[in-house]
Amino acid sequence: MTTIPPLFYPTLEIARSLLARAREEKKAADWKLAHEHTHRWNVYYTKGAELEDVLQSERHDLTATAYVKQGKSGKRLMGESSFPILSNNENAIRQQIQDALFACTLTDKEDFDIPDDSFANAPAIELADPEIIAAASDGKGENGVHTLLAELGERFSGEFKKYGGVKLNGMEIHASITERRVLNSKGVDVHQKATEIYIETVITAVDGKRESEFFPAMTVSRLSDVDVTAFVKKYVTFAKDVLSSSPPCLFTGAVVLSEDAIPDFFAPRIDDAPLTAHTFGSTHYMGLARYEKGKQVIPGKVQGDKITLVNDPLVPLNPASQRFDRDGIAARRQVLIDKGIFVGFVASKRFADYLKIQPSGPLGVIELGAGSKTVKELYQQPCIEIVSFSSFVPNSLSGDFAAEIRLGYLHKDGQKLPFKGGMVSGNVFEAFANVYFSEETITIPDYSGPKAVRFEKLTVSGRE
Repeated sequence: MTTIPPLFYPTLEIARSLLARAREEKKAADWKLAHEHTHRWNVYYTKGAELEDVLQSERHDLTATAYVKQGKSGKRLMGESSFPILSNNENAIRQQIQDALFACTLTDKEDFDIPDDSFANAPAIELADPEIIAAASDGKGENGVHTLLAELGERFSGEFKKYGGVKLNGMEIHASITERRVLNSKGVDVHQKATEIYIETVITAVDGKRESEFFPAMTVSRLSDVDVTAFVKKYVTFAKDVLSSSPPCLFTGAVVLSEDAIPDFFAPRIDDAPLTAHTFGSTHYMGLARYEKGKQVIPGKVQGDKITLVNDPLVPLNPASQRFDRDGIAARRQVLIDKGIFVGFVASKRFADYLKIQPSGPLGVIELGAGSKTVKELYQQPCIEIVSFSSFVPNSLSGDFAAEIRLGYLHKDGQKLPFKGGMVSGNVFEAFANVYFSEETITIPDYSGPKAVRFEKLTVSGRE
């Protein structure tokens, strides 16, 4: 078992002692504690990029889970009950444990085993920005990190001033240090420290009496990954193109995804991507999965490039990476779909036991295999290019989607004409029956893979 430095949160030790006692008294079969400690620094800018406010906060989240094995008509079942611990009062925590043990007797999940420390050999992976960590611990306290964020804000403000026809009309920059620890009654005790920097801007493009706004954001793990010059140049261009854009015309044919639309499609933050959701052990256990081990994930004849999909939570300093899952299972890189064939599950210990497979550890960076075409070849005209969705939330099970377009381009007759509005609709699995991926790849937060993807037949709604 990896040696874990002691955390200063005393409530965790109180809860661990009381849960261990309940287990010794055979009132609980097992227990788990999950502790998350987040220190956050925020800076806010008003219109004109004037510094408005700085904030600092600290938060502890401690969740306990009790497990009770029980029999019912000869069948072994698992009772499970989780609860947040909001007080360091020992009597209050003891009562919460008693209530949880009673709740366990009312549940009848199929039996499973919580992991022991043989599953918890979490790999060493860099998740925290040394610059943020040093600023938070060099004696300057919150002012150290706030100073770094304010300096970054000044760089953004100065870069925007280089461009005419646009204004930086607001900005937020957040930095956080989050420590996570998971421990249980079977010897699991894992810990990680990660940093995250989030930047959100409001860009207003102006042309005479016309104005339009664009709201770009980015999330990274370290400050040195913030390329201010590239960010401003890219989104100033987008904002100006939105201002000069027209509504789309009805189009059915080749649609190319690029820029921000790529991670939105393959690694959305709001809900699970359909391609990935059908690899989940929980989806298979409930009988909802469309994939079958060893068979094609896309039924029928597949044209173009076949999908290779990898789950990689071990990419250094990527916000999607992590050392272990919520049960303390060690992270590992795994192939989920290999040239169109379903080969690997993403499964927690519970659902891995049900399916009689090995648990996978956490979901991390979604890696898509490179394709057979260059980026230039993917733009064979006519085609629609989508660079930004207003929102992309497909149905994770059916794969159906209808997403509003924030900014796109019509490539036709040698021209690249910007448009906004309208919706692209279709079905993810049907779309992948005829798709091409670029040879060129990128690695960004949440996603690694082709820079552009061309679906040969999708529909964009618009004017007739």
